[in-house]
Amino acid sequence: MIGKTILLIDTSYPINTRNSKILMSVSGCEKHVATWNRDNRPALSSKKCYSENIFTSISPYGNKILKIGKLFTFAVFVKKCIKEIKPDYIIASHWDTLLIAVLFNHGKCKLIYENLDMPTANNGFILALLQKLEKHALGKTDAIIFASRFFVEQYPFYRKKTLVLENKPFADIKNEKPAVYLHSTDNIKLSFIGTLRYFDCMKNLITAASGLPIDVLFFGDGPDYSKLKTFSENHDNVYFFGKYNYEDIRCIYELSDIIWAVYPNKDYNVKYAISNKFFESLVFHKPAFFAANTLLGDFVMKNNIGFVVDPYCSECIREKLLAIISNIKMLDTIVKNIKEYNSKSSLFWEDDIQLLRHIFD
Repeated sequence: MIGKTILLIDTSYPINTRNSKILMSVSGCEKHVATWNRDNRPALSSKKCYSENIFTSISPYGNKILKIGKLFTFAVFVKKCIKEIKPDYIIASHWDTLLIAVLFNHGKCKLIYENLDMPTANNGFILALLQKLEKHALGKTDAIIFASRFFVEQYPFYRKKTLVLENKPFADIKNEKPAVYLHSTDNIKLSFIGTLRYFDCMKNLITAASGLPIDVLFFGDGPDYSKLKTFSENHDNVYFFGKYNYEDIRCIYELSDIIWAVYPNKDYNVKYAISNKFFESLVFHKPAFFAANTLLGDFVMKNNIGFVVDPYCSECIREKLLAIISNIKMLDTIVKNIKEYNSKSSLFWEDDIQLLRHIFD
């Protein structure tokens, strides 16, 4: 990679943590990012291993129609970046940036698809159309980096380089920083850690835990923060801690007894995804809840390393919580199984760095 240039394309600002880790893991080259500041947030001044090319145009997260409408102007911006930077490698993060990269690359540099999420849509016709567009673009792609082991089976037609690089944390996640969060009660502490969205599923957790000796702790911010706070006003066992620094993640996990890592399984992508919370819960030996009818949920059940629930059924969630309350040793059994599973598995990002580098050969 010495003397080479990489351009990573992302439709959010700042770029997501996974993309930052990918760029940090490739050394000896010049690194650039073309990214879209969709909510006009101030540019971050923190030190980075790459130079930023920022396109600013308001397009609220969650508004897919508006994003599609402005995607063309972002594409023009990306075209300009490619022309000026002249990269040897383009990393297209997500299927929409892959379509843009294929449109303007013209085979001049190697194209790598960062398959963070698969195309998804509620409408079957639209989903089939997006999958067809993605497949066409992959014909002009040199490699795929899969964010989930479960994505691979959806691309049997792809015969070039592939790599499964899941969202494992860096080994320093277990740092010994002083605790910054305190929550001392006799109740079971069930925490959600991340972006607050998917209100329809989150409210079912709050409803299910109502009146039980369980404190529901929300760490993070997001589009559904206000709705969740309003919904929780009459629930005295729900607590919001707001935005957190990732470097404090150890503290959050250590004060938690159970982790909520449940996503809406009606989403096509969710059925095959594997979250960073899965690996974090393993690292910190914390039982976690995952969504039923997903491949990750099936994997968790098979290995008995967590709990699986229907995210749309508050009564089902409550039934599982009551089972834990009546037999708290269930948590000890899960922890024991997690430790046994960990002894045979790789858990950290560093374990896969060498695998990442071969993609750029």
